[in-house]
Amino acid sequence: MTLVLNHQQPLSGNKIWIAALLALSVASCTTKKTILSSSNQKVEEPTVVVTPKNAAETAAKNSLEKHLLNNTISLVLPFQLNRIPGTRVSEEDVKRSALALDYYQGFEIGVQEVAATTRPFKLKILDSEDDQAKNQQLAANKSVNESILIVGPVYPKEIRAFSAGLTNRNILQVSPLAASKATEFNNPNLVSITPSIQTHMEAMAKYVAKKFTPGDRIIIFETPDTDAKQYLATFQSELLGYNKSATVEVVQSLDALGEAMSLIGNNLIVCGSTSSFQIKTFMNKLEAQMEDYPYEISVFGHPNWSKISFDGYSHINNFKVTVSTSYTVDEESDLARKFTFAYRKKFTISPTEYAFKGYDAGRYFAQLIAEYGADYTKHVLKRDFQGLHNSFHFQYNPQYGYVNKAVGFMTFENGSFKLN
Repeated sequence: MTLVLNHQQPLSGNKIWIAALLALSVASCTTKKTILSSSNQKVEEPTVVVTPKNAAETAAKNSLEKHLLNNTISLVLPFQLNRIPGTRVSEEDVKRSALALDYYQGFEIGVQEVAATTRPFKLKILDSEDDQAKNQQLAANKSVNESILIVGPVYPKEIRAFSAGLTNRNILQVSPLAASKATEFNNPNLVSITPSIQTHMEAMAKYVAKKFTPGDRIIIFETPDTDAKQYLATFQSELLGYNKSATVEVVQSLDALGEAMSLIGNNLIVCGSTSSFQIKTFMNKLEAQMEDYPYEISVFGHPNWSKISFDGYSHINNFKVTVSTSYTVDEESDLARKFTFAYRKKFTISPTEYAFKGYDAGRYFAQLIAEYGADYTKHVLKRDFQGLHNSFHFQYNPQYGYVNKAVGFMTFENGSFKLN
């Protein structure tokens, strides 16, 4: 890999030397240190050139015309180097830049894997600064608008500002991490990688509907917290849309929950709360019910339950607690080990969740571009993808773009959630 500076005209205002951020190293297992240049330096954003292992052999296999196609991917990420007052970098500065750096580094390795056997790519690195005005400025830049793909920005307010300022309305803009509804951005060229909570709810409603058999009872347990209200707002209607014959009862108290449960058939109980108190009292109620009678119970929870400890519940394995998930990493798989080894070798640290996400996106889009060039956009809906951390299955809406609908399920077994 060669690191070179762009020779295009600089934008107005202060420039940030993003390349310096890539000198990041590890001082300990938890703390990263780096040398970052001052945000007052007027330099141009770097371009990372990722080339095949054997450029001569690749050139012989591919036509000159294919190599002349646009191969620049612009990454617009919140490094926020402008917030560093001088040349002295604090631990807080490093933490603030970590998400962007980890994602970029994973993305680069993903692209590099594809480039090794296909064609070279250029990665144009830009600091969005987590600032709306800066994003509008970047969106108007000629070189950005001439890219074959834009990855970023990350945060919703940035995405809105960048989308509004982008002059090339044909280029795809990838939202790499935001779980916001795509409808919030009203951008037909936006590619939303992270499924929204609405997508999770729809997937779970379909899943529960399929689990229902005659004699079962579906119980939706509503709690007053905001996450539960958002998750369960249209759950019943969504579920009945998949199975009109399902028996559904909605309850709002623990007493009503106990009364709604049946000893005949399976009690499919849905709880959308993320409140630790609400979840604890809910689970304690189910435990108490099981102590009195041998109910058959299956519990379906909010996606965030995957981060909760369910230690201490006697009947937890009987409840078959299931949650939806849009990501998981099998660190023992050959592909995950290969990526982790490559990442550690290149950056001397272990990859984070964001590095895995970046790697998957880098591989996916680089492969499409390598195969189809400028026509890759026609194949996004046709190409599903199983990554190390994410899976992609896109659906398109002419008002809000490409939405990833790939959602899987995990069930709690013997102390941890396992993929179904």
